[in-house]
Amino acid sequence: MIRIYGYENSSNCQKVTWACDELDIPFEFDLTGGTQPRNSKDPAYLMLNPNGQIPTLQDGEFLLWESNSILRYIDEKYGAGRLMPKTPEGRAVANKWMDWQLAALGGPMGELFNATLRTRPEARDVAAIAAAGDRAAAMWKRLEAGFGNEYYVAGEFSLGDIPLGIMANRWYAIPIAKPSLPRVEAWFERLKARPAFVERVMKIPQPGPK
Repeated sequence: MIRIYGYENSSNCQKVTWACDELDIPFEFDLTGGTQPRNSKDPAYLMLNPNGQIPTLQDGEFLLWESNSILRYIDEKYGAGRLMPKTPEGRAVANKWMDWQLAALGGPMGELFNATLRTRPEARDVAAIAAAGDRAAAMWKRLEAGFGNEYYVAGEFSLGDIPLGIMANRWYAIPIAKPSLPRVEAWFERLKARPAFVERVMKIPQPGPK
């Protein structure tokens, strides 16, 4: 059984647990990071992941960090690639959106999430929230434009949808005004029909104020 070092309401861990359920892969948590028993900066954990971040995957003697890399690994090893499109073009598109989540969407969403749901209401900075909300909304508009007529980011449900779906769940949980994004909203409704998404993402409470 694979082991995931992390905790269930970490957005990066949710990528992995959602994919594991989609692929029927059993796993166990080694609770690490945040308020968990093991600190991700502990020397013993840094031997597993020198970045001091979560998640880390342990599969026998094999260790792997970086959440999107973990997704690709478990799909290839345990899913026979069934969460990736069958064509090189389709796989390239799925990979593009996975990389875009890390490079472009994750930063603004992290700022917005920390300024709202991770901050007590009385301590929230209205101007900072508005600025972070504008930056995040600009990224979501790029995804809206990228959909075209596709139901999922690479045409069919794939790994490309998982990192973005985690971010979308947080986007729609954050209490700010949002632009109309009909394609993104329809895609999010399709994700909400997937039992693994509901169980591993939607049913898990968002992390609260520090």
